[in-house]
Amino acid sequence: MPVAFYSEIFINKTSNLIMQQRFSELHQFVTNTFSKYFAGFIILGTLPFFFMDTANIVVIVNDSIASPFWDSIMKPYTHLASGLIFFILAVLLLFVSVRYSAMMCVCGILVLIFSQFFKRVVFPDEMRPTVEFGLHQFSHIMGNFKYYKHNAFPSGHTMAAFAVAGLLSFWVKNKWAQVGFFTYAVLIGFSRIYLLHHFYTDVFWGAVGAYGIVAIIVAGNKFFDKVPNRGVFKHKDFRHKI
Repeated sequence: MPVAFYSEIFINKTSNLIMQQRFSELHQFVTNTFSKYFAGFIILGTLPFFFMDTANIVVIVNDSIASPFWDSIMKPYTHLASGLIFFILAVLLLFVSVRYSAMMCVCGILVLIFSQFFKRVVFPDEMRPTVEFGLHQFSHIMGNFKYYKHNAFPSGHTMAAFAVAGLLSFWVKNKWAQVGFFTYAVLIGFSRIYLLHHFYTDVFWGAVGAYGIVAIIVAGNKFFDKVPNRGVFKHKDFRHKI
């Protein structure tokens, strides 16, 4: 009887400590610099929904900003958030921490599933700006450039960018690095609007969905405990001090 009693106490206390650690890690993520900037992004980002037709934002950007100079920047920059980014980072992270690499892989898979489910199952009829408005509505059109037509919601590139940025901010504690991650993600979202691939709504909710995915991974990172927290060529566990 005493053995069973003390065993139960030990198990309960151990479980409580583990849960506290998990919630502590989630708390660290939702209160870090990246998340604070993201909160501001959400607050300011909701304002257009109340004061204007957000569908017109893509037209405003095209009329006021678009030019050959910005074309030469936005076209290559937007590819920094293609699905390949998860693969590249996962490979690089193998040399830092196999656990981090696994988490990045899972993050990429969840982003793919989430974005494609909403694009092809929930909102299969959401058209891209060039179809919804017609090319003639835009003052600046790029030659020899492929404008997509279907599956607009949500923006997969924006989801990838915010997911990568959010997960990196969980590991890299330097606040200026986190500001850099956030800036990278926001500019990816802007590039999707600039290139007429997405409406503002596609980008905004894509960012929200990505943040949710990262929060789930951080909250459930106990599932990665058995994955070595060291690089493939290292024998000691990695402890980030950045």
